[in-house]
This record gives sequence, structure tokens and C-alpha cells, in this order.
Amino acid sequence: MFETLGYPASARPVKHHYAVPLGRVGTYTERVGLSAELEQKLHIRHEKASVPYAVSLYGLGGVGKSQLALDYAEKHKHDYNPILWIDATDEETVRSSFKICAAELGLTVEGGENQGSIIMDAGVRAVLRWLCDRSEADDEWLLIVDNADDVSWGIQKVMPRGNRGRVIITSRDEQSTKLVGGTCESVRVGDMSPPEGRALLLRHLQLDEELAPGGIKDDCDRVVKKLEFLALAIDIAGAYIGSHSPSDKALQRYLADYERHRDELLQMDFFRGLLATEKTVWTVWDTTLEKIAMENKGLRPDVLLTFLAHFKGGIIQDEMFRLASLGMEKVKANMGEEESEGMPFELQQFLPLDGDKWDDFRYQQGCRLLLRYSLLQRVDGGWAGVTMHGLVRWRAMLSHRSWPWQQWYMVFVLAACCQNIEEEQPDFRRHLAGHLPDIHGDDGQEREYFLRNPSFIGATIGRIYYDEGRWEEAEKLDVQVMETRKTTLGADHPSTLTSMANLASTYRSQGRWEEAEKLEVQVMETSKTKLGADHPDTLTSMANLASTYRRQGRWEEAEKLEVQVMETSKTKLGADHPDTLTSMANLASTFWNQGRWEEAEKLDVQVMETRKTTLGADHPSTLTSMANLASTYRSQGRWEEAEKLEVQVMETSKTKLGADHPSTLTSMANLASTYRRQGRWEEAEKLEVQVMETSKTKLGADHPDTLTSMANLASTYRSQGRWEEAEKLEVQVMETSKTKLGADHPDTLTSMANLASTYRSQGRWEEAEKLEVQVMETRKTKLGADHPSTLTSMANLASTYRSQGRWEEAEKLDVQVMETRKTTLGADHPSTLTSMANLASTYRSQGRWEEAEKLEVQVMETRKTKLGADHPDTLTSMANLASTYRSQGRWEEAEKLEVQVMEIRKTTLGADHPDTLTSMANLASTYRRQGRWEEAEKLEVQVMEISKTKLGADHPDTLTTHQRVLGDEHPYTLKSLATVAKWRSYNGFLFHVSA
Repeated sequence: MFETLGYPASARPVKHHYAVPLGRVGTYTERVGLSAELEQKLHIRHEKASVPYAVSLYGLGGVGKSQLALDYAEKHKHDYNPILWIDATDEETVRSSFKICAAELGLTVEGGENQGSIIMDAGVRAVLRWLCDRSEADDEWLLIVDNADDVSWGIQKVMPRGNRGRVIITSRDEQSTKLVGGTCESVRVGDMSPPEGRALLLRHLQLDEELAPGGIKDDCDRVVKKLEFLALAIDIAGAYIGSHSPSDKALQRYLADYERHRDELLQMDFFRGLLATEKTVWTVWDTTLEKIAMENKGLRPDVLLTFLAHFKGGIIQDEMFRLASLGMEKVKANMGEEESEGMPFELQQFLPLDGDKWDDFRYQQGCRLLLRYSLLQRVDGGWAGVTMHGLVRWRAMLSHRSWPWQQWYMVFVLAACCQNIEEEQPDFRRHLAGHLPDIHGDDGQEREYFLRNPSFIGATIGRIYYDEGRWEEAEKLDVQVMETRKTTLGADHPSTLTSMANLASTYRSQGRWEEAEKLEVQVMETSKTKLGADHPDTLTSMANLASTYRRQGRWEEAEKLEVQVMETSKTKLGADHPDTLTSMANLASTFWNQGRWEEAEKLDVQVMETRKTTLGADHPSTLTSMANLASTYRSQGRWEEAEKLEVQVMETSKTKLGADHPSTLTSMANLASTYRRQGRWEEAEKLEVQVMETSKTKLGADHPDTLTSMANLASTYRSQGRWEEAEKLEVQVMETSKTKLGADHPDTLTSMANLASTYRSQGRWEEAEKLEVQVMETRKTKLGADHPSTLTSMANLASTYRSQGRWEEAEKLDVQVMETRKTTLGADHPSTLTSMANLASTYRSQGRWEEAEKLEVQVMETRKTKLGADHPDTLTSMANLASTYRSQGRWEEAEKLEVQVMEIRKTTLGADHPDTLTSMANLASTYRRQGRWEEAEKLEVQVMEISKTKLGADHPDTLTTHQRVLGDEHPYTLKSLATVAKWRSYNGFLFHVSA
């Protein structure tokens, strides 16, 4: 509750003074939040101030400050005496206003008007003296100082004093609070809310909001959105629309006209006759711009505002100016002095260097003036900057229209891009990409400037698009750069070959292997002819082609090239040269993909140790080699060794690069993967959530790395049986990938396969099958029937068929996959062995024990030889063979294998790892089938309790154990866990549980 103002009605003077020359307009729309804030702040008392109660309403011209003050005055007409209004536009209007106030108060003005200093003006002095002399016995007075935008002539000299008064100031200047001696409250008046804007427009149309047709309200919403909720713009538009009828047609016509004739509509002078105000959107900021331009001729903040208005992104980060200042010399070096030095001094002054750093003093000074008058708004955060109202942007862009703004903007952004690429600053790159000029768009200046040097401009901007994963935009520029260089330099020029390699890389990133390969072969052959087979550029082209082969699963071709590159690099450059080490790492990757772990590890160790010696233990390249070796360890099930390296990489990356650097996030994701493979779900999830959230913030929700992090977290959820959470993330990843990358991009297909896996785990066979068929068919078309990814999708579909008991369909696919992998990868490749195990599973499910056993023995023996007896895959094959033995009643053979598996898993993975629990449950099943109830019970109770602790009471594996122990219909199975004591009373159920 506010205090009661003034005296009771009976004690008020007969004469009530209300010297407000304006009336609140009939279309005034209440802005409830602002009105309440004004009420509240006008009741905050400042004892030491010249006026104890004062508020400054500040904001951009046209937001409705004066109307808000008028509304307050009319609402409180009888709470103050007098209420006086001072028009503070300039010194002359102030004199005139005080003269009117003096007459209203019946004051005798001695000496007449004074043309000297305003403080010596008789009318001003009389009113100020009268206000100051009011005592506790007098009514409270209210003085409204309107349009106090220009303080240069001394408006503060005529601000009142007195303990019985309150003051409201309206100003575009946020520093207007300083006009009151002492402390003054402030209220920032911004844009109208959408409902407020609609209400104002409907008032002009003389329509009640509740009764107005839905179509008209929708059109009103569209109009106010076009005008970006600026009160004055909506008011003027409302007056114009309201002067035409019918309302629905007038609204639609305005919307159509606004699209084609915005400039004319917002500038029309005849609008002025439709409103009480004499302002238009065109003129409302002109006085402010003219004022700051005149007062700061050297700084030229008006030119800065116009330049900022040409930026593509909504927020213009300060970092853009830092990058541009440092990158300008690179643009000059590539484009020549004449092309790059056209930027005038008025703009160059905001980009000076102090040594090797940007001197931001003049830029901050210019922004500070524009912020002061609300022509800009400050945006704080990780990448602080400024933004502006859309209509301010429109007005600013109409200034100095003959100046080549787009050319200057292009030079500026190119400089920022060059510096960003040099600094390898991926976390700001997303923001930078939002400012890139559309050089293929309709803007003639941008297009014309691009065509002057399409090679350099296209390559620079294309690199940013490529690094951001915006393949289509990168491709468009890559093609243009390549064609330009072919024409100007020749098809076999080194720069032309580089552009071809860049385009091939873009194709590779999109999964367009054939197009990438075609270009890379050309580049390689031309380089061999022109530069020689052992030239560094030739070796790079061979490595690129090998990478494309590797991505297609063409291991032998990739290996052949990589061995050549590695051996030539050793001979020409030396064994410890960075390029040689990179070639060794590439070859190790090919070995890794073939499951040739020992060979991969040998190379990985060499690369890592050499980089530690030559580059240092904390160099990014050294950390990459450590991560590669950790990946090789992980693939062999050597969790402790992998984890040790991954923790080192992560901690060093955090220290050297920062916790939110992309390389740090990758290291965290790798460690999380190792945790996940060990069943350490909580640790994996914690890291993956961090990676996902940071990626969203730093790179954007639709960046490929962010989508990968979401998929990883979904995988952890899926492993824990948290199907809904997994599905929600996987659907997001799939839909975003379809939109950003295309429905047939490899990453999109992977996301579809992941979602299908989640559906399959829930028994939603039809949904899983539909996705898996799509993935399989698309991969066959795009990659070929024998590509590793195609074979994986066939195996997934077979698994779905198998789960439904569709044995023939599953078998047909399993056989195809196995035979193709034997041919393309070899009989002992890990993927081939997996396909053999899958086919064996299909045979086992049909009771074809001998066929299943034959395959399973082959798989187990080969894995023991290739991977080792304690490798996770070897143990899985032993468990599968034991299951086949169990199904045939060959208890001793099954038990022997199951005990081995269980003991090794306890040793290597731990007693509470999900795989260890599975092996214990399998052994318990074998005991149970033999009637060895006590031994079965002992293991199953252990499994149930550990599952409950590690996975949760409602995890599928936990529930499966409950079911096995207690039976299908037991309340414990159907609802919740019971104690072991209660379990014992239902021991008889064990006799009815199937294996």
C-alpha cells in the first residue's frame, strides 16, 4: 500500500493548480508493469537529495515515456497541488513553461522576462522559490520535466528544490538521474509487450479486445511485431489504419504495403495530422543523432551507429572489433592496399592497435554515447556486445546511403575471419558465422565486392562455414573458389589444387565419397606430375585420399597409400617430423578400424613418445596421440590403461585450453565412453551432461559436436534402461540432423539407428524395424551393399527380426553380413566375428545347436588368438557357447566356461560390473537347471542386490533377476523388491522358472 498523498479533501485549498498543457491521448494503453514501477519508485525517499522523491523515466525516443508521465499525472490529479509541467526540449521551451506555471500559481513576476542566463529569468526564479518555500502545512507538489534530452545548455540549473515536492523526469539520456541533486530513482521504459501493442492498435480501430474477431487480433499481432513493439510506431500505424475502413482490410493492406514501402510509410509527414504528437518514426531520433554528432565531431558516434546497423547478427560482440583490428593486415596482404584501405578514418579510428592488442578506448567511448541515449543496448555475458532496436537499425541504415557500407562491412568481417582462423577460436566462431555476409544474396554491393576477389573472400568465409559444419554453404563457396582459380591460375596451379582438396574435404564431411574421391585422385595425380611423388603437398593429397578410402571401409587401399606416405615422410622429412608423425597416426587409425590392435598400439605409442619429446607433454598434438592410444586400449578392454591416459588428457586440456574448449570436451567425452564401457553409469553421465550443456552454450544446439554429445548421453541412458530419456534425446538428434545435414547424411542415419536400438530395447519392434529398413536401404544406395555401415544396419535389422522370432528373415541377413565381411574384412576381423556370433544366436534360437556350436567355437578360438583370453569380446563368445551347451543339457561344459567368464570378469571389470552380473546370472541358471538350488540362490541374490544398488530397482536387468528368482506373478516382480527373508518363503517358485 502507498502512503496517502496530500491533505484530506476538506482541507485542500479551493484553488487546485494543474498546469499540464497536454492531455493523455484517448488511445492510451495502460502499461501495468511500468506504471506500478513508477508508483513504487516515486515513494522511495532520499533524505539528502534536493528533492526527496524523484524518478527519471529514460529510454529510446518513441517508447512512450511522456505518455507514462501524463498517465501518472491524471491518475493523481487530486493528490498533488500543484502539478506543473516543464517542456525541457530546449532553453526557450523551458522559459515558456515556467512563465505558464508562474501565471497558473498567480505569482508576481518582477522585472519581466530576462534574456540572459536562464537562472536569472524572473519567471523561473519565482516558481523555483515558491516550490522551495512549501512547508509541511502545504500540499505536496509534483513537477514533471519532459524531454530532458539535451543537458548541454544547463537544464540542471532550473531543477527545483524543496522537501514537499516530487519530480518526474522523462529523457532519452540514461544519465538524466544526475539532474536532481543527490539521489534519483530511475525506470527504464522499453518496448511494449505484445499484448500491450495489440491493445493500442485495437483502440485505434475502436474495437474491444474481448469482442474483436480472432483474424483481426492476429493481424494486429503481425503489425506490432513488424514494428518491433515500439509505442510511437504502433501509435502512428494505428492512426493510419484507423483512418481507413473496414478494419480487417485496412490491416491486411498495411501489412502488404509495409513489406513493399516501409520507408515511405514510416516517413510520411501526413501522419502527424492524425496524432497529438508532431513526431514520426523518421524524425524521432534525428535530434538525438544530430546532437551527439555535433558534440562529438571527432569521435563520430553517428557513423559508428550506422556501421553497426549493417551487421547481420542481432548482437554485435566486442570481440568482432578485436578480431577485425588484428586481422586487417592479413586482408591487406591478400587483397592489396587499394581494395582493403577504402574504410574511412571515421571507422578506422575504432580499430587501432596498441602493439599487438586492440586499443578499444575510442570504440567504447562511441558506444557509451549511443548507450546513453538508448540508441544501443548493452548485452552482457560470455561474449559481451551491443544490440539495437530494429527501427533504430532501419533509421541508421538510411544515413549516408551513398557511402559503400557493405564494402566496408565485408572488409571488416574478412579481417575478423582471418584472425579467428589464425587463433583457432572455435567457441566464438559460431557468433562470427552469424555476421557473415550473404555474398550470393541480393545485395549488389556485397556481390560486387566478392567478385573482385572471389578466391580469397570465398576461401576465407568458406573455411568458417566448413569449421561450423555448415556444409552446403561451404560447398557453394568452395566450388566458386575452385572454378575461379582454374580460370585465373590454371587447373594445375598449387592454389587450384588446394581449392579442389578443400571441396573434396567438404564432400567427405557430407558422406559424398565418390565426389570426394574423384577430386582427390585428380589432385594427387596432378601433384605427382607437377611437384613430384615425394613433395609434401603430394603426400598430403595421398593422405586425404586415404582418409576417404578409410571412411568407406576400403582398408587395404587406405593402408597402401598411408604406408607410402609414412615411409616417404620418414625418408624426406625424418622420423620425428610432425608430418611423419601425422602419417603414422593415420595408419594406426586404419589398423584400429581393422581390429589390428597390436599394430595400431605400436604406432600410437611411437607417435605419443616422439611428440612428448619434441613438442612437450602438454602440446595439443601430444594430447591427441595420447587420446588415440587410449582409444586403442579401450577397444582391447584395457580400461585402466585407457582411463589413466584419458584423465591426463582431460586435466591437461582443462589447464592449457580451458574447461569449455572443444578439445577438452572431446577428452571428457572419451573418458565418459570408457566409464560407460565399464558400467560406471553415474560417472559417465556426469561428464556427458557437462559436455552436452557446454557444447550447447559454446557451439549451439544444432552443431554436429553438440548432437554427438547428446547421442552419447542417450547411449548412457539406454544402457541404464532409462528409455524415455534416451528416446527424447535421440529424437532431437535425429530431427536436427535431418534438418541441418539432410536425411541421407551418415550422421543422420546413425541417429536413426540409435533411436531404432532404443525402440528395440523396449520391444517396440515395428517402430525399430521401420527405421532400420530406412537406414539399411539408404546406406545401400549411398555407400554400397558391402560398406561396413551398411552391413551394421543389416545386422541391426536382423536383430529386430530375431527378437520377434522371425528366424528366416534374420538368418538371411545374418548370412549376407557374415559372408560379405569375410570377403571384405577377412575371416578374423572383429566385425566378421560379431556377425558369426549373431548368426549363431539365430541358429540357437531355432534349436539348431550343432550349427550354432560350430560358429561359436570358431569365434571363441579366433578371439582368444587375436584379442586374448580375457578380452571382453572373447568372454562374450565363451558365454554364448556356454548358453548353447546349456540349451543342450551339457551342464558340465556350460559350467566350466561360465565359471571362467565370471572369474575373469570379476578380476578385470569388478564384481559389480553389468557384464560380471550377467555371467553370474548365467552360471546361476546352469545350477538351477541341474537342481542345484542353493548355489543358484546364492548367486541370484547377489546379482539382485548388486543390480538394485548399481542399476536401480526398475532397471530391466534388475527386474529380470527378480523375475528369475521369484517368478512371473510374484508381487515382488510386479511391484517392488522385498527382503531376502521374504524371498525365502517363496523358494518354491524356483522350480517353475525357465532358463
